[in-house]
Parts: sequence; structure tokens; C-alpha cells
Amino acid sequence: MKKLLLSAALLLCMCIGMNAQPKILWDGPTGLDVKFKRCYVQGSRCIIDYTITNNTGKDISQISTDGWVGYEPTAYDDEGNRYKWELNGGDFDNQQSSIGDVCMKGCATPLPKDITIKAHIVITNLDEYASNLTLYKHYYHVEFSNGQILNQVKLEIRNIPIPRE
Repeated sequence: MKKLLLSAALLLCMCIGMNAQPKILWDGPTGLDVKFKRCYVQGSRCIIDYTITNNTGKDISQISTDGWVGYEPTAYDDEGNRYKWELNGGDFDNQQSSIGDVCMKGCATPLPKDITIKAHIVITNLDEYASNLTLYKHYYHVEFSNGQILNQVKLEIRNIPIPRE
């Protein structure tokens, strides 16, 4: 009986783990909120949509992605593939930008207090068998209107399911 209960518990934990929601790890300033919206596939491209909301109470004069050496955006799938910076199309706050196999270039945009902006990452040449992005990671540069500057603010989104038809 104990083996049966242990097996059932293990199976339940595996099922829960497989259907876990994406997890956002953000070491940015308190009040600068990031929310995962959705992930979808178009051909061999995977698009991840998310939003950034400025609830800090201060205007941000510039927010941009950091593409400095050692801080390039990177994604990993469950098939063991790594997708990295390569300049190639994408969007940040509806501005053309790039971050290549992982797309979204370092273009800067202002972010007034209490405003939300949309961002998305485009991963090109996605492995046809990948069903999950285990990790997407990149860094932001945040500059407040009072002159305070935060470099290398890390954003990680883990466990992003890739919907397949």
C-alpha cells in the first residue's frame, strides 16, 4: 500500500511540474513590475509576450536592454539548444529592435510612472521538438529621471511552455 501511495504521489508531482506556470525572476527596482503574458509559435519562430509596468512612483527616463559582452540575451530549451544574441528583428515598446536568435535590441524608451509597456522576444530557428523554454535571460539598463542609473538589471523567465498544434 505504501508503494502504491508513493508512486501516486510521485506521479502527481511530475504532472504538476510539467504543467507549472512560467516563473519570473527580476532583480530590478521595487515597483518596476514584469508580467508574462503568453508564448506562441509562428513557423520556426517562438514569440514570448510580456509587460513592464512602472509602479515605482518615479518617472524612468530610459529603459533599454543591455547587450554588452557577457550580458547578451540567451534562451535554453528542453532539447538542450541555446539561442543567443544575434541581431535580427523584434519589438520593445512597439519599436523595431533586435536580439537575435533571441530578438530585442537595446533600444531605449521612456517609461513614465503608472504606465505599462509591452515587450516581446522572438526566438528564431526554434527546434521543432522543443516543448518548453527552460530559461530566457537578459539584462536591462534603467535610468530614472532623477539621474539614478541601474545597469545589468536581470530578467529571467523560467519554464515557458511552447504551445504546439
